[in-house]
Amino acid sequence: MKTVLRLIASVVLLGIAVYLLDWQSLSRILVTLNPVVFCVAVLIAACLYLPMAYRWFMLVRAARPGVFRWHLQYFCMGTFLNTFTPANIGGDVYRFIMLRQNGRRYFVLLALFRERLLGLYSYLLGYLIFWFCYLLTGGQRSLVLDLLAGAIIVALMGLWGLPVLMGRIRRLGWFAGRRNIKIVIDACWRASRFKSVGEFVKLFFLSMVALGIWYVAILYLAYTMDIKIAPAALGIVVILAELIRLLPVSVQGIGMREGAYAYVFTLLGYSGEAGFALAAVGYLALTVAILLMGVVGAVLKQTGIGLLPKSGLSKVT
Repeated sequence: MKTVLRLIASVVLLGIAVYLLDWQSLSRILVTLNPVVFCVAVLIAACLYLPMAYRWFMLVRAARPGVFRWHLQYFCMGTFLNTFTPANIGGDVYRFIMLRQNGRRYFVLLALFRERLLGLYSYLLGYLIFWFCYLLTGGQRSLVLDLLAGAIIVALMGLWGLPVLMGRIRRLGWFAGRRNIKIVIDACWRASRFKSVGEFVKLFFLSMVALGIWYVAILYLAYTMDIKIAPAALGIVVILAELIRLLPVSVQGIGMREGAYAYVFTLLGYSGEAGFALAAVGYLALTVAILLMGVVGAVLKQTGIGLLPKSGLSKVT
């Protein structure tokens, strides 16, 4: 039932956006798209999953030992399943089911939580970087975007202080008789802590590389489709759309992401129709890239190229 409601939400959001936009302007932009350009954009988008896959490998290898290629097959299949689920939770559920082991389910869940946390870190910091560059290059000021930057700074400070906060809550005696709540608090505390600054920097770097590749794919499409927008302004649009996609309102954020592009384009003084067209083409390219990941995962699994996991379990702290 929830899936049906989200599909309805996607259709309604797309309908509202299409109703408000100028169809003639939209069609003029879309006809400029070249099939070769689209294929190149798909390949660029597919490349972002390589640093993401290696980040996942670094996060989960202590809880579920195995070589990179073995984990890659499950990462690719999980990525493929994200196509059909809101907020990309399908891949998380699949990886948890496939990688769980006796006594190790908890640590696989921690790896999934850390992966989401690192992604959120990259989006928030990425927004601040593009916002700052946008101001430095003389971009049109917007009270909405400035307030959002302030809110993001507060959110980042909260995330950085999360281990300390969760650690103090964990030591309180309020949850002595509530085992489930205690488990959740303990999980949040453990997931927000990293073994060292070096480990966090490596994982965060991979997150930023993946985000940068996605930005390059959208920038390439904007350039080839002759959509006029400042690079820093486009970065703001890309980040905001990705944050909105995290909300489980519609399937894969369909309707929300296109509307976000159109709205922020207009907010920054650009064509809303151009933003809508860019989002539609960009996320279509991303969908094709995700389908390719499913093919890669299936090939690795069926041919045995992914190899078997190493025997034994390593210590998880």
